[in-house]
Amino acid sequence: MFTLLCSLTFPDGQVVTGKLHALSANEDYPVTYDGAVARLPERVDVTDEGGLRIFFKTLARETGAQYHETSTGEYERWAQ
Repeated sequence: MFTLLCSLTFPDGQVVTGKLHALSANEDYPVTYDGAVARLPERVDVTDEGGLRIFFKTLARETGAQYHETSTGEYERWAQ
């Protein structure tokens, strides 16, 4: 299973993360949030890997937060 964790660190030090667990690059999956979620002007509840990255990078630009991401694992061979 592939896991993508995107985070935003705001200038005051607060952090919000969005995590996605995916079996395939071609499907949407639920996003779980943690941290200073109230700082987000909006949320995406279901998306794919690329959508989560774009969403968090856009929020970083709009809010002045720093973007960071980590990923682990890989997609299931049968699901690609």
